[in-house]
Amino acid sequence: NLYSNNLNGPIPAELQNLTELTGVYLYDNHLTGNVPAELGQLTSLSSINLYSNGLTGPIPTELGSLSELRYLSLGANDLEGEIPPSLGQLRKLTILSLMGNTLRGEIPAELGQLSELTSLSLGGNSLSGQIPATLGQLSKLTGLSLDSNDLTGEIPSELAQLTQLEHLNLGYNHLTGPIPPWIGQLPHLARLYLRRNELSGTIPVELGLLPDLSLLALESNNLTGSIPAELGLLSELHYLNLGWNQLTGPIPNELQNLANLTSLLLGGNQLTGTIPAGIGLVTGLQALELHWNRLNGTIPPELG
Repeated sequence: NLYSNNLNGPIPAELQNLTELTGVYLYDNHLTGNVPAELGQLTSLSSINLYSNGLTGPIPTELGSLSELRYLSLGANDLEGEIPPSLGQLRKLTILSLMGNTLRGEIPAELGQLSELTSLSLGGNSLSGQIPATLGQLSKLTGLSLDSNDLTGEIPSELAQLTQLEHLNLGYNHLTGPIPPWIGQLPHLARLYLRRNELSGTIPVELGLLPDLSLLALESNNLTGSIPAELGLLSELHYLNLGWNQLTGPIPNELQNLANLTSLLLGGNQLTGTIPAGIGLVTGLQALELHWNRLNGTIPPELG
């Protein structure tokens, strides 16, 4: 355990001699060079945390041999190449974080074999292809972050099986097709980021069925239709961003029921009608964006 010590240079391959080692915590240093393939020989390892260094090169396929590994964090480095399918052999793994590297290629379907996984973070890379349907097998997953990649295709229906999800971030990709109505059936979902994709169609009314939803970010897509009045049922919602789509129709009066709302961002659409006076009764509102629409009438004095 040598984290946050301003260490530099490579991780020595001689660590393979520490045959009883169960944890390697070298995060938040300035280490460079490759992740040693020799770590794959330390069969007692349960945790590897190399987060936030300057490591380069590929992720060693040998790490797939660590049958006791439960925690693997290699994020915020400069790792390149593809994600090794061998990581799908880590059947005890609960946390896998590879975010913030320069990884490319497709997400291996084999990651769907990680039946104990609760958190999968692959954001901030250059991953391409479609989201594997096999990720729907990760029944214990509470957090899924695939944001800021080059993913394409539609959101696979198999993700509807992830009923424990609390955090879903698919933003900043090139996903197409509609927002699936089944997202409204994820009972624990608290944060939903689908921003900056190429999603089309209407906003599903089923999103109003998410009792724990506190953040909904759908901005910068190609969404059409009206804002569902059912969003006014989201009593825990703090942040709502539907900006920069092609939404039409009026701003629903029901949004005044969002007593916990701090940000309401609806700019860059084609909304019509007047500004509901009830929005001024949402006392915790800190940010309100309604610009670049087709609203008319007067500004309600309640907004003062």
